Amino acid sequence: MRTLTARSKCFSCRISISSSFLFNCPFGFRQRAGSLAQDCTMSSMTGGCSYECYREVKENRCCPGHWGPDCIECPETAERSCSNNGVCSEGMGGNGTCSCKDGFAGTACEDCAPNRYGPNCGSECTCVHGLCNSGLLHDGKCTCFSGYKGDNCDQGKTFCT
Repeated sequence: MRTLTARSKCFSCRISISSSFLFNCPFGFRQRAGSLAQDCTMSSMTGGCSYECYREVKENRCCPGHWGPDCIECPETAERSCSNNGVCSEGMGGNGTCSCKDGFAGTACEDCAPNRYGPNCGSECTCVHGLCNSGLLHDGKCTCFSGYKGDNCDQGKTFCT
């Protein structure tokens, strides 16, 4: 529940408290007991009184790890949203997309970004002319394209003539 507050219309402080019911709170609000205050101006010359008013409203919210008006679970699971490698756009106004930490990629940040590898996607591939064995469970070794060799596929092969 959330409490909204407002003030009643300004009225002359000289009116007896029993007559003050004529100066109601805005529609849907209730007068807060003991909230009479000299806090407004009737005209440029005289001060006035008003009441503090309140209304409690039920505010729908999604639980952590859920998003949208139907509170759908974020990618992966609510407890491990975005595979604990990113932040889910959650809440009633969220759209469930993951913003991945640096080095991670995928709908649920479940994989390494291109050319990254290792358990934390913290290592960068160094293949010059080849394909990297990238990903969370891989070692970053290079598979060289035809005509290249070396750990980084950065050396041209020598051909016999």
